[in-house]
Amino acid sequence: MLACGGGYIRIGDGQVECGAPAHIIQRAGAWQKFGGQSFNQMASQRETTDFSITPQVLWTFDDSPVNNQSGLLHNQDNSRQSLATGSDGETAKQQQLGVEKMKFYLTEDKE
Repeated sequence: MLACGGGYIRIGDGQVECGAPAHIIQRAGAWQKFGGQSFNQMASQRETTDFSITPQVLWTFDDSPVNNQSGLLHNQDNSRQSLATGSDGETAKQQQLGVEKMKFYLTEDKE
């Protein structure tokens, strides 16, 4: 079981259970639902998937987008990238298997 902030994901006995004190939000380019089949059957029928995320940088005091700012994105695997945010606070898409802890350090002040 993986638990954090009152939410949880439990995997076992052929089931995946998710719970949260408020909302469960699923972000995906596509959602595929399969019947009760084994993992091998499901994997052989599944289309290729793009494992990626597009980070959005928000100001902590009002949750507004940090727009058009340069910075350094530090990933949990210790990789670093120089990136800039767009007008919506989003940076370039990050190709990786799963959501990792990321930190974005500004290199310019807010305008």
